[in-house]
Amino acid sequence: MERREKLQLILMILFFVVLVITIGYMVFNKPKDIVYPKVTMKIKDKGEIVIELYPEKAPNTVANFVNLVSSGYYNGKLIYGRDINTIHVGRKTDKTEEKVTLKNLGKDSDEKYTIKGEFAKNGFNNDLKHSKYMVSMGRANYTQIAAGLVNESYNSAGGLFNIVMKEDSALDGKYAVFGKVIKGTEILDELYEKEEIVGDGKEEQLKALLMPYKKQILIEEATVDTNNLPKVETEKYFDFDNYLLERVKKQLEAGNKNIQEEK
Repeated sequence: MERREKLQLILMILFFVVLVITIGYMVFNKPKDIVYPKVTMKIKDKGEIVIELYPEKAPNTVANFVNLVSSGYYNGKLIYGRDINTIHVGRKTDKTEEKVTLKNLGKDSDEKYTIKGEFAKNGFNNDLKHSKYMVSMGRANYTQIAAGLVNESYNSAGGLFNIVMKEDSALDGKYAVFGKVIKGTEILDELYEKEEIVGDGKEEQLKALLMPYKKQILIEEATVDTNNLPKVETEKYFDFDNYLLERVKKQLEAGNKNIQEEK
């Protein structure tokens, strides 16, 4: 009998020890609440749109975006056009792209950079979808010219981004979705459905090409609700124009060599 009581006592003690350890683990290892930074963009004569960012899905993309906003990169830029499913944001008033530089990240350098594409095709676990009002990074697709430039294409994002206006599952896993417009969606609806474009857009619609807006839709100011500027992991800028130039030179040299051999 005494032995049984001792065994029961030992089991009770073990139970309470396990209970205390479990409670302690739950208290001290409670996951931290995820902070979703918000970016506000003041659109001239239109109002404000607010973008909520998702760093748990695309941490480096969000870090880059927050730093660019804080540096003033988007101030004076345009919402410059749309295609069949998205609105395009971030070009200068002359409709060209301003390449991002390390100076936008607070460094004393004009060196251009890009970031890795945080999407499934590029080896990242980002399951955000291209559904309505989601925000996705723009990037180049050099493989249309040179099939071997896959990595250069995947890791070419800088400052341009798109806002999804019609669900486009074909883009899922191929472009980095990193946020969602949570305020000012009526502004986007108007831009997508009613804003006048250059030309009639019929050919562009058929080919899913960009249709530029006739008027300048100006971002007067972009701000972010945090002073915490996370570190950005950058990639070496790939100069596609220089790549094409070198490619043409090699082809010309090869052609001249063949001509000399034939002589």
